[in-house]
Amino acid sequence: MKKIFSFFSLVPILLLAVFLRFYRLGDYPPSFWQDICSIGYDAYSLLKTGRDHWGKPFPHLYLRSLGDYKLPLFTYFTIPGVALFGLNEFGVRFPSALFGVLTVLVTYCLVKEIFRDSMATWLHGYMATIASFLLAISPWHIGLTRHGYEAGLAVFFQTLALFLFLKSKKRPLLLPLSSFFFTLTTYTYHSFRIFTPLFFSGLILIFLKDFRKQKRILYLSLFLFFVLIAPSLFSFFTPMGGTRLTVNRFDKTLEWKKRLADCQFACNEQLVFIFTFIKNYFSQFSSDFLFVFGSTDPVFEIPSRGYFYFFEAFFFIFGLLALFKLSPQPKSLIFLWLCLYPLPSGITSNPYHPARTAQLIPLVEIVSALGFVEVLRFFWKKRIYKLAFLITFFLVSFLSLGKYFVDYYSDYPLYSHPTYQKVHKQLYNQLANIKEDYSKVYITRRAQPYVYLLFFLPIEPEEFQKMDKELEEEGETEEAHFKRIGKFYFFKSLPEEIESDALIVASPYDFSVGFKPETLFEINDLRGNLVFFACKAEKKLKKI
Repeated sequence: MKKIFSFFSLVPILLLAVFLRFYRLGDYPPSFWQDICSIGYDAYSLLKTGRDHWGKPFPHLYLRSLGDYKLPLFTYFTIPGVALFGLNEFGVRFPSALFGVLTVLVTYCLVKEIFRDSMATWLHGYMATIASFLLAISPWHIGLTRHGYEAGLAVFFQTLALFLFLKSKKRPLLLPLSSFFFTLTTYTYHSFRIFTPLFFSGLILIFLKDFRKQKRILYLSLFLFFVLIAPSLFSFFTPMGGTRLTVNRFDKTLEWKKRLADCQFACNEQLVFIFTFIKNYFSQFSSDFLFVFGSTDPVFEIPSRGYFYFFEAFFFIFGLLALFKLSPQPKSLIFLWLCLYPLPSGITSNPYHPARTAQLIPLVEIVSALGFVEVLRFFWKKRIYKLAFLITFFLVSFLSLGKYFVDYYSDYPLYSHPTYQKVHKQLYNQLANIKEDYSKVYITRRAQPYVYLLFFLPIEPEEFQKMDKELEEEGETEEAHFKRIGKFYFFKSLPEEIESDALIVASPYDFSVGFKPETLFEINDLRGNLVFFACKAEKKLKKI
């Protein structure tokens, strides 16, 4: 009966997870961040032509994307969403939201498996329910999966792989399948190329005695893991495959160079690198980072809101203390997970980036659920106190969720709209209606990256691949910019001579202060500020 109750308690949690991840998915977040736009267009190009938008055929070790060379797996998983719902925000985000819901389900199964031998069946059933509930309402997980970021899919693979690994103790044939799903994380998001090999190796050491009678399956699984992961790891050392790491390392920033220059004594650069890494590593255990202020990345950040709800900090602390009472294997697993998660972000210029630290998401909810059970056990024999505790917990949870819901759908769009560049969608939608009337279209560089033109105009991938194009040299951030795509010209400053039958799409910063030409259309941001406008080239223009 308790098993039936535990299972049916999961149904409303999954329905809640579906609502929180799919409600107005095409409208929120507002429009697209350029990376997700590029993923969506590459998925569309692969669907239509079998090639990415640069013309490179399937399969790929990495996708050139905007010049930052993304791992390919998430783009491949985006193809069904685009095929079903079209080249739009909902179609591109659909797979990420779907796997976000599935992660909630797998987390329920994972928790029961982790604590199966450490506590009574009814207790790990409660733990599984609470952990999946906390993940369903998690601001971090909701935001990540609604954005359509690669890390959300990687978290699903990680959670599923760990569940299969633990299940394989009694069903050894699941171990090769577990190693396969672990390898998939390394083709999904960059930080998992560091985290996963260490995590999987640590798991093998912790649970080695459980596989001593199944050495052939163990060796097969290890062989499969390292063979499949090898191309991803080797790509780290190629100029293109290592682009993301090179660009985001903290020792490549101006701040790093300034720190070395300001040293009052002869600095050893390697020593400063180690100290900076250690500082970044331990900063990711900060309560401010996890429960109070959260990300410093405007793509994800809701001001004054942590990655997790503030009330979870109470249960997380109790959960950490309760770990010491567990048997060695689950305790070692959780501490291994907790110690390894900061490593990828420790070497980056922004250690608080929510995608680079996403491997932590299920763990905090699992530990918090353990803390919840510890508190519940304290009240278990006092029915009135137990009932009061449960009512208080769910009341606080839904009040916190309600506050997040309001923040996300009212305050967040106003805060994040410059980053999300919703004006780009409006611009290219307007441009699509009049572009055929002009022989050339001059577009301000401020309307880059070019992928917005491809996605929202839209331009069919086969047509784009055949177009005459002129590519600028990629800059320090390795972001690709085009000078020309067919009849569309991107300018930093307007040319001296422009054809009379051309169209100019510009921003107010491209003209003299106070000058406003006669416009065909104007694009304003959510605060009503003029961002772009279009005008005919034959009008007299006052350039800066």
